[in-house]
Amino acid sequence: MKNWLKHPDDINQPLTGAEITGMTFAGTSLAMLQIVISVFIAYFYTNVVGISAAMVGTLLLITRIADAFSDLGMGIIISKTRSQWGQARPWGLRMACPLLLLVLSIFYIPAHWGMAAKTVYACISYFLLVTVALTPASIIGSIIGTNMTVNPNSRKKNAMISSLFMIVGSVVGNVAVLQITQAMGDSYGAWRFVAILFGTLAFAGQVAQFLLTRERVGNSVLSPNASSKATVKSQLPALIHNKYFLIMCLVGMMTALDGAMAGCILYYVKYVLHNMELVSIIGAVTLLSMTAGIALTRVMEKKIPAKRLILAGLAVKIITLAINFFHPANLPLFLGFAALRGLMSGPMMVYSSVYLLNTIEYGEYKTGIRANHLIVSISSVWTKIGAGLGGALMGWLLNSGGYDGAARVQSIAAQNMIVSVYFLIPLVASVVTFILLSMYDLDRQPARFRHV
Repeated sequence: MKNWLKHPDDINQPLTGAEITGMTFAGTSLAMLQIVISVFIAYFYTNVVGISAAMVGTLLLITRIADAFSDLGMGIIISKTRSQWGQARPWGLRMACPLLLLVLSIFYIPAHWGMAAKTVYACISYFLLVTVALTPASIIGSIIGTNMTVNPNSRKKNAMISSLFMIVGSVVGNVAVLQITQAMGDSYGAWRFVAILFGTLAFAGQVAQFLLTRERVGNSVLSPNASSKATVKSQLPALIHNKYFLIMCLVGMMTALDGAMAGCILYYVKYVLHNMELVSIIGAVTLLSMTAGIALTRVMEKKIPAKRLILAGLAVKIITLAINFFHPANLPLFLGFAALRGLMSGPMMVYSSVYLLNTIEYGEYKTGIRANHLIVSISSVWTKIGAGLGGALMGWLLNSGGYDGAARVQSIAAQNMIVSVYFLIPLVASVVTFILLSMYDLDRQPARFRHV
């Protein structure tokens, strides 16, 4: 136990068991909460509260745009922080309570209020949760990850373990939300219980992350260096000349836009497949296939370069989404292709964060400036823009197709729009991601950057 908790001082040393545990718990609990917020919030607002799909889409877009500034602001705040606990860790502890309280607030919309009051309350509470608590928590975790070690093998190991548990957490959270809400009649009380459960887990994850990790890179208190003291003004021009960072920003945007369409699955299974219980089956298929995909990545990376694995996975995703679009009601075909996409998604999940972190060392090599805080925060800005666009497109397109949250059966036009949103938008995003990652050749740079 003593060795498990002992933190090395050398920034090139691998992470300890305690650090990996703390990061994994925080990331998994946050991923579970984000599933509730990103996948189910549109359904909760439209089908439980009764807010129009167009209004929900607009709310998601405005919030994500503002959220982008929150990302950048949090990165700047952390870069200026100097403490005995590091730069990012103390902020995780400070944000734990606000995160819990704001999660509870978005599902505690008084049922007896009029629609105008409910809409205003939903806009304010959702805006505050995302910009004040949820985004900072995500940024804090990412920066802690960059500040613990520069050891490439340890980074990859941490990314693989974190990815696996985040997938498990996301799928378990997905299934749990559906089981809880369906068992409790899809009522306000059911969604409030969901808020308490996942909000508490996220709170505990932030506390565990603070207690079990230690920052060793870029902290002027523990390891002063000129690079960590570079000003924001000097870091920004350096990022513009880091082409790999720019590529990963756009990849993050496309990935988030794709991910935002996951919220359409509830509409898809309810109105196209006509069986809400399928969500649990789809979740189980996704969990097993993604887990197998990560394990397979570990084996295949020894024989096939990471980039080829990622591009192969994207190609499979593009082809299967196109086929699903033309056969949306074919359940066996959908489940089979969902499993195949999950299996082939392993390389992207494992290496995307490593690819981004590698741009930090590349930028420092090219310019002499280590802009790790800005790289994490600005890349997150693009991710939030993608998520905002995705959420807005989903709401606007469903509304244009005539979707009615109060109707038990949707029109043919509305069903066709649900199919288009669920399959076509991820297909386009995957094509763009494929093109972008085809241009990422950091592995051809000097040997110190050949991390994957």
